[in-house]
Amino acid sequence: MLINLKIFVLKENNGVKLIKLAELLGHVCFYAGFGSIFASIAIWVIKGGSELPIGQQGERFAIFVGLWAPTFFILSHRLSHFAKEASEKKA
Repeated sequence: MLINLKIFVLKENNGVKLIKLAELLGHVCFYAGFGSIFASIAIWVIKGGSELPIGQQGERFAIFVGLWAPTFFILSHRLSHFAKEASEKKA
């Protein structure tokens, strides 16, 4: 998908807007990654991390939310890299 978006940016006149959008989405994904980490810790604490039957459900949900963080960080890196590369080709 990023390859197709890269071609679109280079062909369109409003490519600057898409580059800025990619930068903004990169920042949003970066902060969402940290938000996922903090949300995971909060869910684990609120749902109960030490009780066996109820706590296991809370732990599993906290782990599920915590696994979003690497995805957000990877998306952030790719979007920032795309925006930097596209802006260098524009100049």
